[in-house]
Amino acid sequence: MARRKSPYLAKWTDKNGNRLERRIARPQVCSLFFENNNKNDIHNQMRQYELRLEKCWVTFDGYFRIITTLLGITTIDAWRGYQKSTRPSHRHSNLPLDI
Repeated sequence: MARRKSPYLAKWTDKNGNRLERRIARPQVCSLFFENNNKNDIHNQMRQYELRLEKCWVTFDGYFRIITTLLGITTIDAWRGYQKSTRPSHRHSNLPLDI
């Protein structure tokens, strides 16, 4: 049997403007998903807004776009891996991601 985690607190406003809440029990797998589901979005935002390859290399060729996206994913993964592997006292621990 799946271990239960703290219930989700659903919040909404009814038609009269009253704030309502309901606790919804959920299995641990759902709790883990909702705690970590934004990490993919954060990675995409870093690729799109910090690296900005798609903005710098405007193309209408689908194959080049796929290669650009894969290059961006690889670059962000390498950059984040480097950040995690360096000591905080290292001179490159706060290496920015600039083009």
